[in-house]
Amino acid sequence: MKLTKMPKIYLIVLLSLGFTTGNSTSASASDIPITDSNLYILDMSKSLNTSELWLSLRQSIQEKLIQPFGNPKAKSYSAKPASDITISTISRISANSPTFTIVSKRDSQEIWGVVEKNFPKSNEARKEQIIKALFAPGGVWMEQSKIFSTQKVNAPTKPNCERAMMSQMKLSNWIKNTSVSIQSDLASNLCKKLIDIANKYNEVDEYLSKSTCKASDKCSDVTGAILKSTRFASDIYDPTDKSSSGLCIAIASDMLNDAVSIKPKTLLDSRFYALNSKSTVEANSAGVKAAKSVGVKFPSGLKTKVVIVGMGTGPKPLPLDRTSFLDAYWNGFFTSAGISQSSQTQSINKACA
Repeated sequence: MKLTKMPKIYLIVLLSLGFTTGNSTSASASDIPITDSNLYILDMSKSLNTSELWLSLRQSIQEKLIQPFGNPKAKSYSAKPASDITISTISRISANSPTFTIVSKRDSQEIWGVVEKNFPKSNEARKEQIIKALFAPGGVWMEQSKIFSTQKVNAPTKPNCERAMMSQMKLSNWIKNTSVSIQSDLASNLCKKLIDIANKYNEVDEYLSKSTCKASDKCSDVTGAILKSTRFASDIYDPTDKSSSGLCIAIASDMLNDAVSIKPKTLLDSRFYALNSKSTVEANSAGVKAAKSVGVKFPSGLKTKVVIVGMGTGPKPLPLDRTSFLDAYWNGFFTSAGISQSSQTQSINKACA
């Protein structure tokens, strides 16, 4: 009796080994390419049309939310970085403005951690099956993330989402053969993440759709928003992680720093220095002093860049021949703050592409 069973046992062992041998690397978050964190800061002061800016930006964000987790390199899939998107605002007192993280690299780590738990030590062929079943067009996640393709994002209930995902798994040539417990675990975690991201997105959409600045108020505390972003930078920076990514800050503002807290003709009055500096060198020096006066400093080990949309524009734009002075002022400010790269662009949704 034992002799007749041995070949069968031996065959089962070989089949089991066949799934894990040969170029076996885990489909984990460590395989996802490093990407910069993106922080978008929108001016609510009516210096720019915030609603139009958000409409433009949210379309780009929605496209990224359709598959925000990235993926490791697989047999026929190139490695794709995860998305990391946070929104903040410039307001009357920017330090009090909310910050909304819609999706982060931590979300990617959690989802790929679930994948690794259920399919440990996956080789490239297995990774390809996982990506195709979950995250490729027609996959389990992708069918439900179509909610981000519509103008109004409607999050499903968790039971409805899980039922839909479990039904979708039955259509997959590979994942339908996995255990019910694996399918249930995947559906539960993916749905939880889908609903969480959708709710965070809707929270931002609702906040930015209504004005928080009265017509009579001065609501452009640019310096306060930048100072607040240094705290965000410190939160995401890990000095022990030598491979940590950088931070891209996109600021949509006229950058004229018009707030109740900013006294005229002082170092933080960027309009004054743009209009009255005798040279761009003088304007640059004022910007350096301004940053030092409020203690704006980004972590030295975090590669940070700033991209500005709308500098010098708005209802009371600077004369064209003075915009270079405003640019010099903010270049000095950002250099003093530890940012070596600052530039301007025309489109907010392309700023941190």
